[in-house]
Amino acid sequence: MSVETEPRANFLSNRMRFTVIDARGSVSFVAPVGSLKPLIAACSHRPASVGELLRAVAPYDDQVANDVASGLAVFDEHITPDTPERLHRLLDEDPESAPPVFRVLDERTREASMKAARGGLVLFNLKARRIVQIHNNVLRVRRRDRGRVRSGGVPLDNQLYSYELPADWSLVP
Repeated sequence: MSVETEPRANFLSNRMRFTVIDARGSVSFVAPVGSLKPLIAACSHRPASVGELLRAVAPYDDQVANDVASGLAVFDEHITPDTPERLHRLLDEDPESAPPVFRVLDERTREASMKAARGGLVLFNLKARRIVQIHNNVLRVRRRDRGRVRSGGVPLDNQLYSYELPADWSLVP
């Protein structure tokens, strides 16, 4: 591996926590840092729910959309609001082995949803149309930008997208 490609490989392997708030509640997940820009681009479509956000992000990064949707399905199969102690046990045993995708069910899971991964923590409040960078020193969040389409987690050559957040969306440093 050349010296030039090593920093890019480290960047792509770095992970960030994303927490999404909608009218139904909150979902938190860990994904590659490179998922940040596609998630911001998806917000330009004005999603009102986690499901709408995942459908909007799929053309930009199908892997993150599939991983989060699959993770939520597995989570919903095994953990319910009536059984948050199952998730608590996973969080207590080893936060690194906790489910990569989970719903915020109570104060304990809310606390876990606000813990930054190595690459940081960004909150997407779909109800308030706000993106909050709680801890982000990896990628600059911009109202208007472009990025490379990713398929299966791999950037595609010559396939770019551009986006511009609507004026009613706010960015918090």
